[in-house]
Amino acid sequence: MMDRYIESFLEMMAAERGAEANTLDAYRRDLEDYQEFLSHRGASELTADADAVRDWLADQAARGMAPRTQARRLSCLGQFHAFLAGGADLRVVQAMLGHADIATTEIYTHVQEDRLVRLVQNHHPLAKGASIFR
Repeated sequence: MMDRYIESFLEMMAAERGAEANTLDAYRRDLEDYQEFLSHRGASELTADADAVRDWLADQAARGMAPRTQARRLSCLGQFHAFLAGGADLRVVQAMLGHADIATTEIYTHVQEDRLVRLVQNHHPLAKGASIFR
């Protein structure tokens, strides 16, 4: 199901932000890698917590990815989650999560956005005082 959201995200990046083909290809690979990592944990992009993201980053380091690549991947991930929280139709997100009440979805997406902001601030390699291996 995430493939549709990856495609929508990439379309938005191309149309609204003028992302080049190389960037779009890299982001697609990044998000597909993230999706595969989460699926092996029995999670999805909507249920991933900070530990899952930290583990994904550690996995990248273990695979020998350069810190700069890891930073790009985390940036992509942050933009993708922000897109899902703010750019996706809230009713679609509600259906994906199986919420009976749209108010529950609104609360969830707000909490998700706050959590992602903290995650990037605390763990992005270029953030002030951050360490991706805490």
